[in-house]
Amino acid sequence: MTLGEVKAYQRKQINATKGKIPGTKWGSGAVGKYQIVGSTLKSLQKRLKLPDSAVYDVELQDKMGYELLKDAGYEKYQAGEISKHKFQKNLAKIWASIADPDTGKSAHNQPTGTTLEELEAALLD
Repeated sequence: MTLGEVKAYQRKQINATKGKIPGTKWGSGAVGKYQIVGSTLKSLQKRLKLPDSAVYDVELQDKMGYELLKDAGYEKYQAGEISKHKFQKNLAKIWASIADPDTGKSAHNQPTGTTLEELEAALLD
């Protein structure tokens, strides 16, 4: 799919659920390997200067995922400038599947089982 098609799909998903995931108060049009939601996709598209015709393939998804890692301080974490705790806290603000290390829940106050060790293992893959 192109970015334009992905954005149209996301709008359709949100409209189909009246903006909410069944059983929750949250909506989601999250797509792809990194489960990127509409507002984040649009922001990344603008930042990376990508046209709607750009194909949302594995390579582009990885590029976008890496941008989000950098937003969370990945390069600072790698350089030892921020702690694991701070990096995970930053990641939790981006991905709902990552637990805030202080609460063990997502930024949306949902339970999640992500640990620092699991995050480190994923980053090494």
